[in-house]
Amino acid sequence: SRLAFIEDNVLGASSSATLSGQLAQLNGLLTTDQVATLSALTVTGKTNLNDLGVIGTISAGTLIIDGVDNSINSLAGALQIQPTALSDVEFMGGKAQLDTKGNLVLNEGHLVGNDSFRDRATLTAGTKQLRITRDWDSLPTTVMLTATYNTRVWVEQITTTGFTIKVDTAPTADADIQWLALW
Repeated sequence: SRLAFIEDNVLGASSSATLSGQLAQLNGLLTTDQVATLSALTVTGKTNLNDLGVIGTISAGTLIIDGVDNSINSLAGALQIQPTALSDVEFMGGKAQLDTKGNLVLNEGHLVGNDSFRDRATLTAGTKQLRITRDWDSLPTTVMLTATYNTRVWVEQITTTGFTIKVDTAPTADADIQWLALW
């Protein structure tokens, strides 16, 4: 019976009288400002909670929310946030957001990266080309260049292993070429 299940699995009571007493005590605690502590609680139906505080881990299906590590993890596949794309996803109080079309909007801050997709290369005096070597998984859609001296600059031979920077006029002294690769 349900009563036996509650007695055995929730409260550890051995009789209906004991269970009734414990439920009455628990009911009294819950209707006051006092705190009730149970060592285990199993709810097999719907549950509504208000102001839930959890120290430790919440497991919901294949989702793990760890309150100690401040992490959310998926045990099966990619963690999906807003998979129906019905509304934007906002981060850090609106400083960044992803809109429903997949656009990343930075309202504050800067796009920061590493030298795997942007860098500065030095073209030595008298040189009109320079090979940039990288190890990319796929071919960039575009590579943008900016010369730090007055010349026309362009890119050739874009591959997954890098690209070649070429200029019309060789620098008279070492000069930097800034580049940014986009996929």
